[in-house]
Amino acid sequence: MNNKEFIVIGSGAGGGGKGGGNNTPTTADDNLNSIAKVNILDALGEGELEGFNSAREEGHTQGSAAYNNAMLKDIFLNDTPILRKTANSLSPITTDLNYNGVSVSERRGLGSQPIIAGFGGTLTEVSVGHVFDQTNEIATRSFTDTGVNQVRVTINIPQLQVFEDDGDIVGSSVNFLIDIKTDNQAHPTDLSATNATKDVTIEGRTGDLYQKDFLFDIPAYSSTVSIRIKRVTATAATKTLNSFTWFSFTRIVLDNNTYDNTALVGISADATSFGSIPRRNYFVRGLKIKIPNTNVVTSVSQTGKNAGRINYNSNVWDGTFQAATWNTCPAWALYDLLIDTRYGLSIPESALDKYSFFAISKYNNELVSDRRITSGTMTGTWTQNANDFFATITTALAHNLQTDDFVTMTFSNGQVNGNPANQSYRVELINATSFRIVNITVAPTSNLSGACSFLREGNEVRFALNCLINRSYEAYDLINLICSNMRVQPFWSAGKLFLVQDKPTTSSHIFTLANVLEGGFTYEGSDIKSRATFVVVKYFDNNQRKISFVQDPAKADVASDSAITKYGTIEKQVNAFGVTSAGQASRLARWIRFSEQNLTETVTFKVSLDSGIIVLPNQVIEINDPVKTGIRRGGRISSVPANTTNKIVVDDASASDLPANGVSYTRTLHVMMPDGSVSTNTISDITGSTITVSGQFIMAGVNTAPNANSVWIIETTGGTSAQNVENSLYRVVSVTEEDGLIYKVTGLTYNESAYAHVEAGADVTFRDATNLNELPQAPSSLTITERLYKEVTNQNGVINANEKITNKGKIKVKLIANWSQVKGVVNYRVFYRKDKQNFQSVTVQGLDFEIPDVQAGKVYDFKVFAMNGAEQESATAATATRTTVGKTDPPSNVSGLTATVDPIAGVILSWTENAPNPAGFTGTDVEFKDLDIAYYEIHKVTGGVGTGITDSNFGDLGVSTFVTRDQAPDTVTGNYPAATTSYFIKARDDGGRFSTTAFSVVATINLPSVIQNVTVTQENGILQIRWTKPSTHSFNIKQYKISYTTSSTTTVFVDTTEFTIPISFTGSSRTFTILAVDIGGNEGTAHNETVEIPMPATPSNFSHEFTTDSVKLKWVETTPTSPLTPPVIGYRIYRGNNVTDEIAQISATEFLLLVNNNSFPNRVSTYHVAAVFLDPVNSTKGSASTNRATITNLEIIRAPEPTITQSFELDFLILSWSAVNGSLPTLNYGIYDFPPSNVDTLIEQTDTNTFKTKANFPINSSNGKPEKLFKIAGLSAAYHNATDALVKEVFKGLVGSITASVSLPSVPTYIGGSQDNSINLGSEGGLGFVTISFIAGTVDPATQLGLKDFRIVRSPSNSFAGINLNNADTLELFTDALTFKEEVSWSIPDNSTDTEISRYYYVQARDLLNNVGSALQIEVTINRPSTVPSEGISEVIDNNVLLRWGQPSVNANNQLKIDHYEIRKHTGNNTNWSTSTALGGSGESITDSRFSVIFETVGAQYTYLIKAYDVAGNSSLLPFTRLLEVAEPPDFILNANYDSAFRTALGTYSQSGTTITVTIPEHRFKVGDLVTLFPTSGGAVGDLLNQRPVTSVSSDPTSLALPNKFTVTSFTSKTVSTSNITVKTLTGLTEPAEVDSVGFTNCLKVFDEALNRNVIYLPVVTNSDGVGTQTWTEHFIGTGSSSSPQFANITAIINSGLTEYLEPAPLYTGAYSQSGTTVTITISNHGFIVGNELIIDYTNGTALDGTFLVASVTNANVFTVTAANSDANGQSGNVVVTGSNYVEVFDYGTNLASTKVNALSTNLAEGTLAASGQDPVNLTSKLQIASGDSGGTFDTGVTANGNSVSRFGVGLQRVKYTTSAKSTAGSLTKITNVQFKLDTKIKNDTGKGSVASPLTGSGTYSQSSSTTITINISNHGLLTGCFVILDFTTGGQSNAGDGDYEITKVDDNSFTVIGSNGTNSGDVSFSTSGTPVYFNTSFVDIQGVNVTPNTTSAVIAVVDFKDIPNPKSFQVLFFNPQNGNAVTTGDFTWQCRGT
Repeated sequence: MNNKEFIVIGSGAGGGGKGGGNNTPTTADDNLNSIAKVNILDALGEGELEGFNSAREEGHTQGSAAYNNAMLKDIFLNDTPILRKTANSLSPITTDLNYNGVSVSERRGLGSQPIIAGFGGTLTEVSVGHVFDQTNEIATRSFTDTGVNQVRVTINIPQLQVFEDDGDIVGSSVNFLIDIKTDNQAHPTDLSATNATKDVTIEGRTGDLYQKDFLFDIPAYSSTVSIRIKRVTATAATKTLNSFTWFSFTRIVLDNNTYDNTALVGISADATSFGSIPRRNYFVRGLKIKIPNTNVVTSVSQTGKNAGRINYNSNVWDGTFQAATWNTCPAWALYDLLIDTRYGLSIPESALDKYSFFAISKYNNELVSDRRITSGTMTGTWTQNANDFFATITTALAHNLQTDDFVTMTFSNGQVNGNPANQSYRVELINATSFRIVNITVAPTSNLSGACSFLREGNEVRFALNCLINRSYEAYDLINLICSNMRVQPFWSAGKLFLVQDKPTTSSHIFTLANVLEGGFTYEGSDIKSRATFVVVKYFDNNQRKISFVQDPAKADVASDSAITKYGTIEKQVNAFGVTSAGQASRLARWIRFSEQNLTETVTFKVSLDSGIIVLPNQVIEINDPVKTGIRRGGRISSVPANTTNKIVVDDASASDLPANGVSYTRTLHVMMPDGSVSTNTISDITGSTITVSGQFIMAGVNTAPNANSVWIIETTGGTSAQNVENSLYRVVSVTEEDGLIYKVTGLTYNESAYAHVEAGADVTFRDATNLNELPQAPSSLTITERLYKEVTNQNGVINANEKITNKGKIKVKLIANWSQVKGVVNYRVFYRKDKQNFQSVTVQGLDFEIPDVQAGKVYDFKVFAMNGAEQESATAATATRTTVGKTDPPSNVSGLTATVDPIAGVILSWTENAPNPAGFTGTDVEFKDLDIAYYEIHKVTGGVGTGITDSNFGDLGVSTFVTRDQAPDTVTGNYPAATTSYFIKARDDGGRFSTTAFSVVATINLPSVIQNVTVTQENGILQIRWTKPSTHSFNIKQYKISYTTSSTTTVFVDTTEFTIPISFTGSSRTFTILAVDIGGNEGTAHNETVEIPMPATPSNFSHEFTTDSVKLKWVETTPTSPLTPPVIGYRIYRGNNVTDEIAQISATEFLLLVNNNSFPNRVSTYHVAAVFLDPVNSTKGSASTNRATITNLEIIRAPEPTITQSFELDFLILSWSAVNGSLPTLNYGIYDFPPSNVDTLIEQTDTNTFKTKANFPINSSNGKPEKLFKIAGLSAAYHNATDALVKEVFKGLVGSITASVSLPSVPTYIGGSQDNSINLGSEGGLGFVTISFIAGTVDPATQLGLKDFRIVRSPSNSFAGINLNNADTLELFTDALTFKEEVSWSIPDNSTDTEISRYYYVQARDLLNNVGSALQIEVTINRPSTVPSEGISEVIDNNVLLRWGQPSVNANNQLKIDHYEIRKHTGNNTNWSTSTALGGSGESITDSRFSVIFETVGAQYTYLIKAYDVAGNSSLLPFTRLLEVAEPPDFILNANYDSAFRTALGTYSQSGTTITVTIPEHRFKVGDLVTLFPTSGGAVGDLLNQRPVTSVSSDPTSLALPNKFTVTSFTSKTVSTSNITVKTLTGLTEPAEVDSVGFTNCLKVFDEALNRNVIYLPVVTNSDGVGTQTWTEHFIGTGSSSSPQFANITAIINSGLTEYLEPAPLYTGAYSQSGTTVTITISNHGFIVGNELIIDYTNGTALDGTFLVASVTNANVFTVTAANSDANGQSGNVVVTGSNYVEVFDYGTNLASTKVNALSTNLAEGTLAASGQDPVNLTSKLQIASGDSGGTFDTGVTANGNSVSRFGVGLQRVKYTTSAKSTAGSLTKITNVQFKLDTKIKNDTGKGSVASPLTGSGTYSQSSSTTITINISNHGLLTGCFVILDFTTGGQSNAGDGDYEITKVDDNSFTVIGSNGTNSGDVSFSTSGTPVYFNTSFVDIQGVNVTPNTTSAVIAVVDFKDIPNPKSFQVLFFNPQNGNAVTTGDFTWQCRGT
């Protein structure tokens, strides 16, 4: 808070001019008006948002000044933007603002974002009402509240004006100062403008109330705030009105929530612009969401009307996304909502079909017309004035633009430096021929103009989503809402969520009756009366910022609309979700109306599994239903011609309408392909049932034939209505699985022209899908025939076709009319008549009509008409006439005899039955069936045509062979003849008559021919001979006979056309004879096949190469010269010249030969390789070919001898040589020693070309030099693989040769020369670690070897010599690191009194020869954790104990991190840890939190003890303790609960840069402690200094025993001179705001280091501030003298074993006497002075004990005090003056009606007796209460012995707590905490009663010199606590004493009340106001009484209750509202609640 002048000046003060004469008085304008502020914090939604539209449209960076200006264009207050659209965002001017005094802040909803300060919070206004009218008048108000962030001071000025002598009223001024101080900072003694917080001057005139607020920030964590106001202006003259009133101050606690992930806007505005809180609208770009990566997305449009459009550039997406980006695509918005885990549904992305979202998003973002009127490119002129950021366009014609349209501008001339640029601009409408373009970015310096042309941007994205989801939705509903925006349907399939969209789609499947199940297709349409003809769509218009509507048809088209004209207005209203474009809303309206009018039919059908699983919702299907089309043009594919992909053969061609070739219209064929797709082609030819198409059937881009039994459909288009038949299209709505793997498909009409119609206004086309409305052609080929038939009757002569009773059968004649099929016709109407009578008609289905039982010689006429589906007849009919005839004949000749040679069944004979048309029927005879034929008889003869039987010798067995008799028209003879045979047949009736002529047939028989297509192959050594069957054979081949000769002939039979045999004759040949045998056993012609098998050839390219340890033999397999060559299964390798030493057989063409003495004796050998083939004779290994390849005398060459050089390094010899290699590479080198024995000894092998060895050589005696001979040879793998020493020498390389004192390591040193720098304590993962570091000693190359590592020994011994390595606590290790880190595995035993534990690390350097130097000692000391500090308030709610404590500070140098806390307890006041008990078991006692809730089942006092444990298990030495009183639980109200802090620390500070230096005597802080600072004056006031670590501690002067200064680092750099500051520790307790005052009497407040907080010792000699009275010198003298002090020095004090050094308060005894209120006390040498506060115990007499102030001191032995009560008679006695007390006053802030007050102190006994377990200090606790603030008087209070006291208070605001201590034997008590708690336990009471008439009675009363009046009335029926109305009719109480009284005592015939004092008697009567009801429970205060009547009629219950302390009753009356509210009676129940 800085001092600054604050002046409020009116605009136009002053009166009229003065000129003399009779001027008219004037009144200056009233120019002072109160201006209030409104602060609004709006949550826009989840973040991160893109930002405000205009700011992003203009391309400003978020957070920039231009962005913050531009966003004001998009914030509308009461529908008006703060900043005009035309304003320049870079530098707006004042006139661009529609509102002044408005400030705006935004947050876009980042995961971590700063707060918007100043919004929201709690306001507590405190009335002051002080009037300032005198010069230098001062008023001060203060309060205590640590949570306050701001304080607002409100000043009222009733009037501010001056009445001048001439009558003018002019303005005036008033000046005053406001000063704010915090945390006990003092206000300046002489408050002035230079040292006040604010200097305020208000000037102007107001004749009515003017109010002004002043807001001040309060430093964080300030505990007290003091406000002082001083009037500076002189006392006003008589005619000057300038007084002002300090109306109030308001405590403000701000809401500091950052609202992460929430987009916010904070608005602060002057209320002058608004009559109420303004309505807000924000035009923002919403959430950023994921979209596909930049490989498929070019960009997202940021400007123009299509801002937010995703611009795609590819149809191929890999499924990855780019960073979240703002866009308007509803598909990705839905995707984001589904996957988001914060505000969405948390669906895994793996459960979403992202590619369906991608496809839909591409369709959504396509541009379509917005259907607005446009005149194309227009021309005009433009002007742009200097400094304007907009231009005006003028046109000759109406431009048809609207505000917020976009136009693409082209400026023909007039531009300067290309500005304004040719680009897109937003339109602001002026009139029909002019408009502005408003988003120009460059303002000219002079006026510009010119010609221009423009084109309105008439396209927009198809679907955009702009919505605010600000309420709760069911997930299903919200998903469907978003889907409705883009015509999308979600569905779940195969474990994923898919989206399908209603958009132009090609058909996916075709259906006819052939591939649907029984029942076919079912159609259903909507009610025509329910189809909307008028659609209204509601949407939010962003431009107008309100709900708008569009309609279809448009208003101008309604009158002429055909649908409305025909069906009337059937309206449908729709809310367009997320639609803000009129164009999109219009398209939605058109779509709905089109759908309602045209897409009205649904189709349902069922399919089997094969179709059900591939048909999906939203797919478009084609249906050809003959029931609907009128003709059959679809079915199944019967077959597909072989090797074609353009032909099919269809089923049932005769029943199908296959349009003939040569027609003028187009024929199109659709077929279902194997993958379920549809291939569509134009038909080029239809011949019979074969259909050929132009082009090919295509599947997945490949020419593919459809499968047989697939589905086909024909469409015809381009012809007449009768010729056109198109498929019906439907979009699948649902596919549901039913029982038995049956699927039900439902579809809705699909019209492909709907989309262009809705989006571009294209005409709608409809498919011609039926011919049912066409008149059919007349039938043709009408024929009339007669037919004999047998009419069968039953026993009763009734015709019954089911009873074949032949003796009742009659042969009759019927007449049959037949006609040809008319395509598409099912029904025909037949007219017929007999002998020219009237025609009769009948409708038939089918192609024939019969008239039974006709008579011969009758003439019948027929006419047949075809009928369409509407039962309309064809224009003409087919006609015919027939005259009936009859016939009787023997059996007809058999015809059609055929002989079939069946390959399986033999010869099968078939013939034609004699019915219906016998042979020779010409159409004029009677058609009949030979009903009496008994059978057919067949004979045969061998031979062909001409061989045989005549009609005369038929049946002569000498001529022919009888075959069979059969009634059926065919027979299987069972003959398999080997030659041609003739068969003859005749019919025979049951009378034995044969037909006239026999019919014959010849059966030609063929024996099997020779087998064909013989092939011979081999596979894996198996010979395979295959052939095809003979070309001719009459009967099936049963088997084949194969013969071949080896040593003998072998014959086998096979029933297949393949013969296999293992090849066992490689290198020779064999002949096989094969012939076929048919099922009749007839053998065919033989075939001979000779087979020759060659040997495998010699492997080629046989070579070798050397590897590391081997020789690799390689060859190439030779290609076989014959396919019959047996397969090569491997290769056989031989060693040596005789090819007998087989060493391996392998399958590869490489063989790795390990080089050793076996494979290369003396390093030389010869090798051969031969192919191995599969041989059944040697089935295990096969046989080797005799063709071999050879390598002769392959030699292994050794490495040459190396050339060796030498060099030295430190104490090492280094030998070097060049690399050498032989045939095998040298793997390493052997180093050989040449010792005195003259034998080479291998001492080392090396992989490098150097050898390094210690230079510890023997001394050469001849020259005195250390010398040694070394030999070196290259060693290959052959050497290493050898196991024999001699063999190794064979392969060893050639040898090359060359003939070629130490100090201990230094001691390591400390880091930085200090042991502290070499130690680091830390913790990781719950474990404690110690890290030691050191610096390695230097190495002298001349005397020392290089260092190898370090030896580290950890030991409890502080002497290296005393280390015992066998000790379990000793660790030894070696490391080459300069640091060592280990877990702290040692700890102080919990029962030990040690405060620390040490371990010693010894570090020694070790050189490369293991010499070890002297040790460096590092001592690591770990202290116990500090005592747990107090922090927060521990409280009891019901029987739940809420413990809170602080975290001990950790000294990083000697303490470990706190790991957990252990909580234990005692019942009662006991702080002994060792005897305490765990909380319900050890597991519940441990916690890593600093808060714990403990459930106590028994109400009592409990002491809770808490120790901290570090990560190594060390515990605090002393526990933190808290003594709490636990009450019984229910109905508990906690009004207040806090722990006393015994005040906080005050001091001074100064600041230089970022360093703050604080001065507080004996502050006791350590480096690393966390402190919170509250500067109360100086330049750092208001700086955030919360929880800052102490960086240094010092004393000034340095002679001080305890430091008085410390430093911290500020976040802000500044310079501040010495100023005031309040310091609080993070772990210490702070006083609550309600603490009014504290007082100390003989008690000492000190800082307890173990508890890290203030404590109180009592009784102790101190002053009234709780500060000790003894000087340092006096303390050392103690009980001694100056010459011989008790303590000679500090060491003497330490050696005495004392921990506290306190002087107990003395105990005084004496006598007293009292006169009135003056008590005179006599005590020898009392030493008191006036004002001392004493605790006085009157040991006898009636004087009241208490705490008193010394009123006067008579002499050294006598003083006086003032008693609380007066004693007129005087008294005397003995007195004890002793002890001490601590007083604290608590102010609740407002009156409490009633509450229980509890105080509990936590005490620790101190002193000699306390050490022995006694408690020699007697404590008393006292509670007093008072109502109101500091002016109220406390009552006498309630006192209790001990450390706790409680009482119940009524109507209280303040509580005064006093704890007193009396000591014996010089003992003390230490108060570590005082807990105050104000709570209330709610009681409930209920009962029943009956309302009767009020009680009344009369009697007498008496009163004798008292206030008690006794009333005597027999059987009065009243109880104590009841209120009665007394009417005193006679005596002294008559009239004056009448009134309400509470009964204080009662018996059956009398009761007492309390009245005015006197002696009276007389007569009295009483009455009650209603029926008395008495409480069952004792109450102190009643919160309310509720009475419920239990009556059958309505009554009003009235309760008469007197709200007094300790109420006992109330009274009830009933009134009847239906009877003029007359008093009535009845039952009731009652409930009450109180305390």
